[in-house]
Amino acid sequence: MTLPFPLNVEEGAPKPAPRKIPSDALRIRITQRGYEPARLEIPADRSVMLAFTREESPSCGAEVVFPSLGLRRAIPFGETVLVEVPAQPKSELTFSCGMACSAPCSS
Repeated sequence: MTLPFPLNVEEGAPKPAPRKIPSDALRIRITQRGYEPARLEIPADRSVMLAFTREESPSCGAEVVFPSLGLRRAIPFGETVLVEVPAQPKSELTFSCGMACSAPCSS
């Protein structure tokens, strides 16, 4: 026996407007292989804007963490998130996914 039933479909939530990425921002893609590029060279004593775009969903890249700065940012799938890194003295600054993987990992 089959019975008809009404199904109301409402319009989905509007997608946020695409974020304007500053022309001098360094772009970092988050894919199944990890961060691309995996290494950046930035002049010392200069702040920099990083633009993280998570391109694939099954990835631990839902969050980026800068341990030495105490900085964490969520990176929603399909969106670009800007992270401003303050000027740093000459050194190596590391960042990782929220699971602190040194190589690509999966959630």
